[in-house]
Amino acid sequence: MKKVFKLLTPWAVVLPLFADAQEQSSVNADVSLSNTLSISVAGNLNFGLLEFESSDAGGQVTLKVNGNVQVGNTGYASQGSPSAGVLNVAAPSGESITVSCSNNAVLTHENSNQQLNLNDTTYKVRGVVKACAHGPKQYTSTGFEQIRIGAKLNLLTGSAAVPGLYATSNTGGTPLSFTLTYQ
Repeated sequence: MKKVFKLLTPWAVVLPLFADAQEQSSVNADVSLSNTLSISVAGNLNFGLLEFESSDAGGQVTLKVNGNVQVGNTGYASQGSPSAGVLNVAAPSGESITVSCSNNAVLTHENSNQQLNLNDTTYKVRGVVKACAHGPKQYTSTGFEQIRIGAKLNLLTGSAAVPGLYATSNTGGTPLSFTLTYQ
């Protein structure tokens, strides 16, 4: 028993030297979250089916922002289901949104290099129609907007036209471009 007491005594003297004091403090954390600008294509411009005869004059066909097609004096007949292009835009409410867009695009035939030019692009935000050719426009976001897009398509004469699908996504085509920024 004496030996055990002798061994523990030196440790009893040293142990108090290793004791620590402990305190606790709290740190708060904050974060501010903001929605980002989000754009999704809800629908592409679709002029529908345009029928022609070799004697048709060609010229401009207009796809309005409401989806209606006007063939004018082209001689072409509008068939099928045309539709305006649609972009869905989500952004923080109250933010200033700037819309910039290209005025022109090129639709290329699916099997040949024949092209149709698309121009005079317009878009509608909250009932107001604006032309891409007039430069960037601003509006104040309400949180969600739908942008409807129309344009004019220059059709060839019936004697020069080649039947088939023309699209900006075909080789040699150039799509319309919309850029939206917010501050």
